[in-house]
This record gives sequence, structure tokens and C-alpha cells, in this order.
Amino acid sequence: MGELRPIGLFAFSCLIACLTQALPTWLILFSIVGIGWKFWRGLKMPAVLLYSLMILFWCLLIFDSPKLIHRDTLTGALVLGSLFSVLSPPHKQRTMRFHVGLFSLLISILIVPKETFPLWIYFGICVLICMSLVLHHVPNQSMFSLINLGRTLVKLALPLSLLLVPVYYFFPEIRNPVQQQGMSGISGDLEPGQMASLALSDRLAFRVRFLKEVPAESLLYWRAEVLEKSRGMSWTQGNLSNSEIVPISEPKEPIVYELMLDPQLGMMLPLLEHTTSLSQARDEAGLFIQVDKKVVKSNNRFLLAGATPASRFGALTPPKLDIPDIKLSPRVQNLVEQLKTKTPKEQIQFLMNMYKTFKYTLHPGRLASSDPLDEFLFETKRGFCEHFAASFATLLRLGGTPSRIVIGYQGASQLGSSTYYQVTNANAHAWTEVWIDGNWIRVDPSSVVITPESRPKETEGLTSLITAWISFSIQHMMELMQEWSDDIGTFWISVGICAAGLFLIQVWRLRRRKEEAPEWERKTQRFLTLLEQKAKARERGASETIYNYLKLVGEDYGIEDFLELAKLYNLSKFAEEEAAVPKLLACLSRCRGRLPDLKKQDKSRYDIAT
Repeated sequence: MGELRPIGLFAFSCLIACLTQALPTWLILFSIVGIGWKFWRGLKMPAVLLYSLMILFWCLLIFDSPKLIHRDTLTGALVLGSLFSVLSPPHKQRTMRFHVGLFSLLISILIVPKETFPLWIYFGICVLICMSLVLHHVPNQSMFSLINLGRTLVKLALPLSLLLVPVYYFFPEIRNPVQQQGMSGISGDLEPGQMASLALSDRLAFRVRFLKEVPAESLLYWRAEVLEKSRGMSWTQGNLSNSEIVPISEPKEPIVYELMLDPQLGMMLPLLEHTTSLSQARDEAGLFIQVDKKVVKSNNRFLLAGATPASRFGALTPPKLDIPDIKLSPRVQNLVEQLKTKTPKEQIQFLMNMYKTFKYTLHPGRLASSDPLDEFLFETKRGFCEHFAASFATLLRLGGTPSRIVIGYQGASQLGSSTYYQVTNANAHAWTEVWIDGNWIRVDPSSVVITPESRPKETEGLTSLITAWISFSIQHMMELMQEWSDDIGTFWISVGICAAGLFLIQVWRLRRRKEEAPEWERKTQRFLTLLEQKAKARERGASETIYNYLKLVGEDYGIEDFLELAKLYNLSKFAEEEAAVPKLLACLSRCRGRLPDLKKQDKSRYDIAT
């Protein structure tokens, strides 16, 4: 009951792989070493060493964490607790505590949204943990009894289900919003004022690798969707324009980047502004562009793109954008009348100066009145990027200047000093585009009130860089395999995979057969290895039996213990005399003590010969 089976250790390894974004590098390495120690060698760590290491790593975890009560700190503590169960000696409650740790880590994957995975990965890990739990706690004879099996599963499931209670109350990401609090991200519409506050989510949206020039921070505007229909502070996409297929071309622009997207984005494809060429590995994953919006849609998760830095989009014809059909308050109407007397550039400058007196905050409260535009402009004067973009674009529309809202992401976190970057939902942003003199010009109204403290960013360290490098490497390998499949055909690839699988199965069978050998036989084999390699005794022939080899070595050196060991081995191996096994083990201990004598005799023979 106290021993851990390989399936449980494999599930723990999968959980560590999924949590690399939330764990420091040293803890990941320690986990790999610990699992390797237990899985491959089955060695037992001394209690003093185990407790010393655990205390050391607990202190290091607290010292390395941004703060004591933090999701990453708690996740690291769960990993250390589970690893302690793996390395500790067997005892009655060991397996139950180990599986509680596994289920806790599975929940941690959901509440530490730095990395997201397809649903089948979560399901597969959950099945692995459940299978391990059943194999540890259900007797073999109960596996075929549905009643006994069901009763045991219910008893195991009830206490584990209590783990979900604190998760539900303390982590709003996986439950319905409370008190009108939302999580940062992008969607297909915009309605600021409906949420009292906004929590920044660090869930990964996409990764980027720049192959040539790295653009400045001010150019990192990732365009995902354009909203054109306004009802005051509420904006939607409006009429969907016709899409055209994007031609595939090799990027040759000054900025060339690889983009790896998260599945949460769906068909949205956040690209740098003025991306003019796209390339992808799979031709069947279509690329479609809405020309008038300069928005690209795709269900591909990996692309190569090229962009040219610029500040405007050319438009051949004036846009046909409707004026918002809303009832204006006297204060808003007076503001609109002032705007109508100005040129588009003067309108922009006027509104930007007005917004300088506003405050950027993620906790602006709800706009509860029947006229949210008036309330924001003249009462609260508090909000985040959606409030500023929606009101700014609406006022320009009312003033006679075509405008629209762009939603996407702004900025990126550099991984170390590399060319790898990652963008999370905390980078979600909304800005406006204004049509002036035949061009759509980007204007970010919230930029005049945003300070570095307004949108804090977590530093990304070595672990994130390693994860990004592995992710891009795997993606490139998948592309290469796709090319191979096109060249040599799926059939031969399947044959190669089956052959490799059969080879691995055979290696596993041989290893298992070796591990199933009795302890006395494994010790005898290790002694023979020492005899040949370290003691430099005569080499054993390919067809020579262990009995003959030990007998000849004993005769060569005149050591009777070797002759006795040969007889005891035959009795234990072929006669299957159980009484001979303890004698064989004792004789092995004596023979190991005689190994230095072999070296001395070899040296003395060499001296005589010279």
C-alpha cells in the first residue's frame, strides 16, 4: 500500500511539464532528478538528507517568490509536498497524500493560467491520476467487481472533491464573475461600464519570436478585431465585410516574426500593424482578410509574418460609417457642437487634452445611469482603455469625423535578453483609428493617462524562455514532419513509427525481465561486472557459464571463496534450494572483500615478470 507505482510517477511528471510556467527552474530540475531517482533506480534517500533538502528548498521557494501569498508560491509548495511523498519511505498514508497532491496540482493548472492546453490533455492527466489511485487502493480481486469497485471509488472521490471548495471561492477565473468583476482579454464587442473592476489575467495569449529587427515598444500593437457600429459607449463589429484569401508569400520586410497562438483566440489572428506578408506550413488552414478592416482570420496556430513599421493605413474611398443614433445629454451635446467647429486633427488634440484630467484605473465602478457616456465624461472620469477608446471614437463620430475601435494587444514581455516574447491577456488593449486625408491613423486615447504603475507586468525569467524555446522547436519539428509526410507519404511514416514503437516495447520487456530477476541473482551479476571491470580479472567468454567463469577465476588466484560461490550459484539457480540463497549472499560479501587481493596479485606477477 505504501509503494508508488510507475503510473502515478508518470502522472506527476506530466503535471510538472504543464506547470513549468509557474515553477522556478531549480524546482523543475529538482523534480526531474527526484522522479528519475525513484522511477529508474528505486533508490531510498536517507531520512536526514531528505528532510534537509526539503527544508532547504522550502526556504529557497519563499526567498525566490514575489510574495509569500502568491499562486506560484502555493503551486511550488504543492510540488514540493508531492515530491516529498515520492522520496519518503513507504508508510500507510503515503499513497493517499501523494494522490491528493496530484489532484491539487491538476487544479493548479487551471488556476495558474500562464499556459493553456487542449482539453484532451487535462482529461488524459485526470484519467492517469484516477487509474493510479484505483490501482493503489482497490484490491486486485475487486477490480472485476462493479459493486466493490464503485464503493471504493465513491469513498476516494468524496474527500478529494472537497479540494474544489476553496478553489471556487478564491479564484474567480474558473467561476462566474462576482460583483461585476471581469478578467482582461479580448472579445467581439465592447461595452465599458458594465463591470465595476477588471482583473488582469496572466493567461498566455500567444508567443512571438522576432527573426530580424525587433520593433520598439511603441510599435507593438497587435491588431485582432475592428468594431465599427456604435451605440454610445457600446461598440460591436457591425456588418461583416466580405473576406478574401490571403496569398502565401515569404516575408522579406524589415520585421519578420514567428507567431504561436493559444487556442483561446479561436479564429482571431493578432498581427502587428502593417503586416503585409504571411506564410504558414499547412495550406489547408485558410487565411482570410477583411480588406477594409485590415483584419486577418485563421484557424492556424503557427505562422510566419513580415511587417513594415508605419503609422497609418491607406484608404482609397471614404468609409461609410453611421453616426450613433443615441439621445445626447445637454453636456454631451454642447461638447459635440464644439467639436464640429474643428478640423479632425484639432478634434483629436482637443479630446486628448481633455482626457489628461481623467484617471486610468482598473477599478472604475459601474456606469449605472441611463446615459453612460455623459456619466463617464462629466461625473466619474475614471476608467481603463475600453472607456477611453469607446468615448473617444463616439465623440469623433458625433463630430463628423469617421472613427472606429480596434481591439487586440499592446506590448509584450521579453524573455530574458532573447528574441522571444510572450503576450498574455493582461496585454489586451483597445484603441481607435481615425480617418484623415485618405488614411486610417492610429490614436490611442488612453496613452495620455496610462502610467507604468497602472498596468504592472511580471518579469519573465529563464523558465519562460526555456518553455518558449521548446514550444517553437516542437512546432518546427511538426512542420518538418509535415513536409516529410508530403514527400515520402503517410504510409512509410506509419511504418517507421510502428517499428520504433516495437523497438521501445522490446527494450521495456528486456528491462522488466531484468528487474524481475531475484535479488541474489542481480547482486551476482553486479559482482561479475566488478570482477571484470575493476578487479581486472580474466574476461568471460560469450558462451561461458557463470559457474565455469567463477571456478576458473578461483583457480587462477587460488581463492576458495570464488569456488564456493560458483557451487552456491548453481544450487540457487538450477536446484532452486532456498537454503542456499542466504549462504550465497554471505559468500558474495566475502568475495567482494577479496577483490583488492586480485589487484595485489596482478601487481606482484607484473613485478616478477619485469
